[in-house]
Amino acid sequence: MSLLLNQKFILSLLLISAMVSTVSLYQREIGTDDAWFAEQSYWFAKNGYVKSELFRGLNNVEDRHLAYHRLHVWQGALAYKLFGWSAYVFKTIMLVYLVVFLLASYLLIKKYQLFESRLEYYLFYTFISCYSILAILFFTNRPDITIMTFGFLSFCMLFSALKEDALYKPLLAGVFAGLAVLTHLNGLVFMLAGGCLLLFEKRFRSLVIFSVAGILVSLVYFIILHDASDINLYLQQMRDNPALHEDDFGIWGTISKVLHGYRPYFHKGSDASYTLLFITMLWLGRKRIIQNDDLRKIFIYFISIAISLAAISPGYKSLYLVYHAPYVFLMLTILYRYVVEQEVSKRKLLVTLLVLFFFTQWGEVLSLLNKRTPQLADVHAEVSRSMGLQPGERIVAPIIFVFNGMDKYTIQSFHLYRAISGQRKIQLEKDFFRVTSEDKRTHLILTDHHLRDLGISGAVKGDRFGDYLYTGRHGPYHGFTLAPFRDRRPHPAARSPDPARGPAGQGPVPG
Repeated sequence: MSLLLNQKFILSLLLISAMVSTVSLYQREIGTDDAWFAEQSYWFAKNGYVKSELFRGLNNVEDRHLAYHRLHVWQGALAYKLFGWSAYVFKTIMLVYLVVFLLASYLLIKKYQLFESRLEYYLFYTFISCYSILAILFFTNRPDITIMTFGFLSFCMLFSALKEDALYKPLLAGVFAGLAVLTHLNGLVFMLAGGCLLLFEKRFRSLVIFSVAGILVSLVYFIILHDASDINLYLQQMRDNPALHEDDFGIWGTISKVLHGYRPYFHKGSDASYTLLFITMLWLGRKRIIQNDDLRKIFIYFISIAISLAAISPGYKSLYLVYHAPYVFLMLTILYRYVVEQEVSKRKLLVTLLVLFFFTQWGEVLSLLNKRTPQLADVHAEVSRSMGLQPGERIVAPIIFVFNGMDKYTIQSFHLYRAISGQRKIQLEKDFFRVTSEDKRTHLILTDHHLRDLGISGAVKGDRFGDYLYTGRHGPYHGFTLAPFRDRRPHPAARSPDPARGPAGQGPVPG
């Protein structure tokens, strides 16, 4: 027990966790989300509205993309305007929000003396710094850290309002919850959680103020919808979004999502170790949660987020667990000494779960080092030179090719073809080369994964695939050049243009 309550030992865990997370930043992978949201910010900065060339042909996004994450894209556009076009500019926005969260959590804990000693401060920030989902997201151009931070700021104001009866605090809490919604519609969970907490505490006047403020800020989401045609396009883009399922729009689908809401908690080993630790700690400390007013408030807020997130979130990815992780770690830290001082068998169980938690979290974070993308912009510049790409050419490429080819070429992502194949508009293996040729894509830059999706293996330089010649490897990619003539040998896996224009007479991607 002495080691578990040793301040220097906990501090050493904090330093190790902070070091592991910091090391993971080195040449951090530039991925799909980084590119997809960056392209939206680019067009908003350039045109004042969002469109997409990467997904041209899907839901009319090449003209207007209306179902996007408002504040996340807007702040990315501002960062681009101020600091230029770089994946790391967009990634760094999340670090800024992380700093805001860390400062807000420290001020809340200190003001209301949620912790009894410095050891608990060390333990709380150890949990925060080692949590793998947080480490992944605080340097990824996704809206989740922004949502988490606005949600936590809303909670801070609500917690303070329940301590001190000041009407401006539920007002600010509503504003921050509304900003979470404006960042991503998943932010609605903080509106619901805040409402549940105020209802439980019977603060009805504060509930009205909180709700009105939150709704008014949230309504800014619809500011880009000017008329009925915009509303219809928005609804169509939401309904036909490949990331959404028809179950996301029905009552029974919602019930099913809630019933299966446990799945993200066990998605992989690091998620399972996190889940087992907090469930065990909450169970062992259940009496104290009932008796302690602060713990009870935190628990109500946490469970409200967890249930509402399961109900409204499409797909309910394990990444979304970060929304309520701060409240889990607050509860674990407050309960820590209470659980450690219980009988030996429970203490041994706690030690086992803590060891499992720390090693799986550190391992997950360190695994990011195997996915690094060093000097990606330079690699893409060399690929462009090797393939002879000319400014303004229409190409198909990995989505991350926007770094730094965004303003050099008209880039369509291979992700698009997976999406429209999933919608049964084309058969990927059969129609890909025909559709790209008809859309006048002069070069195709594909990864090993893309070739597997197309059923291609063993291609040799000079092989023909429809109207394209395989030009071999160019850095990490495979190159194809539009050459619409027939005097080259076809590869066995190649598909010639289909005179029937695909299944059921489907034409090329609109464009």
